[in-house]
Amino acid sequence: MRLTEFSWLADENIDGEVVEFMRGRGLTVQSIRQAEMRGSSDAKILEMA
Repeated sequence: MRLTEFSWLADENIDGEVVEFMRGRGLTVQSIRQAEMRGSSDAKILEMA
């Protein structure tokens, strides 16, 4: 499998520039920051994942 075949979830401590870099390389990345879920419980984040 290739990395581009996976969806990635960037935790809130991952800088937006890193997320954009990954997207620029063809990766599907969802960001906790951009989803406005900062400070969410682990259970909520697991649900999202």
